[in-house]
Amino acid sequence: FGKKGAKKVIFGCEGGEKLMLEFLDSKNIKFWYAPTGKFNRNNESFAVINEDFDPNFNINVEENASNYEIFTGDLRVMVQKKPFKIQIFDRYQRLVLGDLDAEAYVTEGTKTETRKVLREEEQFFGLGEKT
Repeated sequence: FGKKGAKKVIFGCEGGEKLMLEFLDSKNIKFWYAPTGKFNRNNESFAVINEDFDPNFNINVEENASNYEIFTGDLRVMVQKKPFKIQIFDRYQRLVLGDLDAEAYVTEGTKTETRKVLREEEQFFGLGEKT
């Protein structure tokens, strides 16, 4: 747990990388991938200005042999251990966001890439660092 109302889960990877999921409320999650394993913020968020969300919610984390499951009142987050990947389902068990099966997180030099499952009509906009 971090700042008031913040709920965080941190996963360590075999190569020393870490991924933090910070639950801002029962529907909003901030992902932070640290290739070096250190969460050092070099700039303010360009995607979200106000990070003060509803603090009145709970998360429940369960671990089994192959994955972790994190539940909020609205989401079920499955974090598969090997290969490491994340899938987020809504309360009706429909996939909202999912990593590809292979190489979901790739770092080459100073660039980090995440690969997500996209339906034909879906697109991502403006989720990178300002250059």
